[in-house]
Amino acid sequence: MNRFIRNMLIAAAVCFAAGLVMSGCAAAVGGTFPHMVFGNSLVNSGRLGDLIGWMIPGSVHSGIAEGLDSLDEAISDGLDRVEEEIAEGRTVPYSEALNGIDEETMEKLVSLKDGDSLVSTYQLDEISDLKITAAPSRIVIAEGRTDGGIRVARTSDKIVLKDKLSNDSLELTFENAKKIWNLPVGEAVLITIPENVTFRKVELQASAASIEADRILAEELDITADAASVNIGRVSAEEMKLVANAASIEIPDGAADRLEISSAMGSVVYTGAVEKSIEADSSMGSVVITVDGNMKDFDYTLDGAMARIAVDGLEDTNSGKDKRTVRFDGASKTAELECEMGSLKLHFR
Repeated sequence: MNRFIRNMLIAAAVCFAAGLVMSGCAAAVGGTFPHMVFGNSLVNSGRLGDLIGWMIPGSVHSGIAEGLDSLDEAISDGLDRVEEEIAEGRTVPYSEALNGIDEETMEKLVSLKDGDSLVSTYQLDEISDLKITAAPSRIVIAEGRTDGGIRVARTSDKIVLKDKLSNDSLELTFENAKKIWNLPVGEAVLITIPENVTFRKVELQASAASIEADRILAEELDITADAASVNIGRVSAEEMKLVANAASIEIPDGAADRLEISSAMGSVVYTGAVEKSIEADSSMGSVVITVDGNMKDFDYTLDGAMARIAVDGLEDTNSGKDKRTVRFDGASKTAELECEMGSLKLHFR
């Protein structure tokens, strides 16, 4: 298969996937069918059944039409309830949930006493790996005094905590008790970790959530964000993997031996040191990497399908052609950069 046909197939597949992702994101962020043309013509009028009526001959469509009409009503009723809660200030849309935690909420979390039903503690000497899953939640990870353990404080039981300690691995999963993709006003989680603790592995999975952290130290760090926002102030890890799907990940002060980044309709910004290698792939997203050193510290593999890759302000003009390598005498690091239809920039400082 020649490269042009491959690129066209990639573009078609990415556009199809993008439609599915954006549809899911619209539901996740609190978008409602009545705000869409589709909703105005079908959901609000209850005519989904009419649409299918002429598509399926015979008596089969009548039962399906009745079922879809019932689905119309259920969807409309559910969306009406969500909009009422937003109007009354009892729920905030997802788009507002990513603004972080305000001072009043943070003070409330800090003031909770150990032993409170909203506070959970875990002995640090039993934990080497930490996995945090948030869907949807507002979470802050901070360093502080915790009497030698990991402390988790929630503003209320509207955010459900499910924990699992297996061998030396602690898994913390946060869910919205209401089972909808909107967060109650002012609800958040504070996870406090003793200062200067280095984990073997830290894994953060955020779906329609916001995660902020002062600093994370780990041998291996794995962050996956789906329709979410993740901001880690300082990071040190031998292996670092960042995946953004219709999401935002930002690390302004990082240090990694090996850095791997993937962005599909998302945004990843990494600034810091990379000691050995960079692997970056931007399908329809944006990736901006700023590292210490200069361009000649790396040997490069460049693959720009339908986009251009910029290295130290210079754009690769090989777009649409086979991947190529660029080598420098004395280079001790490697950079594999691939960009299908997005933007990928590598800067040096």
